Amino acid sequence: MIELFIAFFRSLAPVFVLMMIGMGLRRIGVVGTRGTNILSKAVILFFFPVLVFHRLASTADPNQLLENWIIHVWAFVILIGSGLIGYLLLKASRTSADARTFVFLVAFPNWIYLPLALAGPIWGDEAVRLLILFNIPTQFILWTVAIWVLHGTMKGAHAIRYMLLNPGILSAAAGLLVAFQIVPIHLTTEGVGWSVAGLNPILHFIGGLTVPLSVVALGLYLGERVPVREGALGEVMLVIAGRLFIAPVILIGLVLAATKLGVPSTQMVRWVLYLIIAMPVAVSAPLFAEMFKRDRHLAARGVVATTLVGLISSPVLVVGAIQCEIWMGIATAVTGP
Repeated sequence: MIELFIAFFRSLAPVFVLMMIGMGLRRIGVVGTRGTNILSKAVILFFFPVLVFHRLASTADPNQLLENWIIHVWAFVILIGSGLIGYLLLKASRTSADARTFVFLVAFPNWIYLPLALAGPIWGDEAVRLLILFNIPTQFILWTVAIWVLHGTMKGAHAIRYMLLNPGILSAAAGLLVAFQIVPIHLTTEGVGWSVAGLNPILHFIGGLTVPLSVVALGLYLGERVPVREGALGEVMLVIAGRLFIAPVILIGLVLAATKLGVPSTQMVRWVLYLIIAMPVAVSAPLFAEMFKRDRHLAARGVVATTLVGLISSPVLVVGAIQCEIWMGIATAVTGP
């Protein structure tokens, strides 16, 4: 178990360095709000979709994509469950925070960028593949339920655009079509249909930039000087409590209980779920808050505070959940790649 702690903090070291670079660039004025939003949008709208497409399209055995179907179910349970926990916490606390922004912050952890930076080095390519699979239903939830939470409506033609014409859904759909040879192209020199093997290294390079650029973008948000108003500290503390402690403890307990009762899942699926559940607020939260005229400052403060606290709390929660598996007889050993 000590080895797993060490692996977590070893993986966090380059993440921390990149965040500090982004934070420094923002604080000294090299990059402003516009530059931060441009980089964040580039990651969300270009680099990450390329990563998703490449990972899915280059899957050697596409049947692997069907084996872990349970992770799609858990994506709905975790995200909807976190949102409900956020809503109940909001009602119980009587906070002055913007309700829709608060629920969004608790509901949506950093489900892909930070986990990618941690899971790959610790658990290998299998964990990365599972994160990509978790992302597929998450994109649907993000551009439907989350938009409804922030925007207050999904009526009109824009609903179809949000649901079907967003980069996350399109890149996942394209990757699956290629992986299952419905579209007869392939990224290797062997296969049925048209070979585009020449694009493989380019897509690999572009997709590989997703994690470092997203972490730098996170640092840029950390470096933002957010105006402090009365009651802001209490709102942020409540976001920290909901996103990093209350929701994770409840949902990790739910995964453990479901597994003990016989709900099928592999050990790696559960460990990836624990990692996602324990993550801080999604780095894209300020961007979405601004897009739908919600409290961008609360979103930015939520990202900053939960990320800083999460550097310690997230590894502790994940390792604690794995230790619980061992105590309960669900897992017998802590293994890595």
